[in-house]
Amino acid sequence: MYWLHRWPVILIGLVMTPLLPLLGLAAAGLAFHRLLDDLHSLLRSPWRRWRWRLSAKGRQHARLHRRDGYTCRVCGVIGQPLELHSIAPARQVDRDEPHNLISVCVPCHRQLHEQPVSPAISPA
Repeated sequence: MYWLHRWPVILIGLVMTPLLPLLGLAAAGLAFHRLLDDLHSLLRSPWRRWRWRLSAKGRQHARLHRRDGYTCRVCGVIGQPLELHSIAPARQVDRDEPHNLISVCVPCHRQLHEQPVSPAISPA
């Protein structure tokens, strides 16, 4: 029934309102729901981003990226999206300890996980 939420179908139903009032009423209801869906999809993405930034994990990521100067600790690139990498394996220390995490760019993070043993990288 997703095809009912298409704007052309809704507009045809609204145009036919004088001929079939019940169809026009249904089309008006569908138009209202389609507007709500469109507004929801527009507002969902920014809200998720802000909710992440305000969460404890988001604040920790921001704090650690700031500590590392917003640069990749492996290649030194600035201005790329950064991820956090655990230096020591989870079985040795707590994964979320700040001294165990470093900021790395996405390609370096992928490369670190493809290597059998991570190189010795010390946090700042």
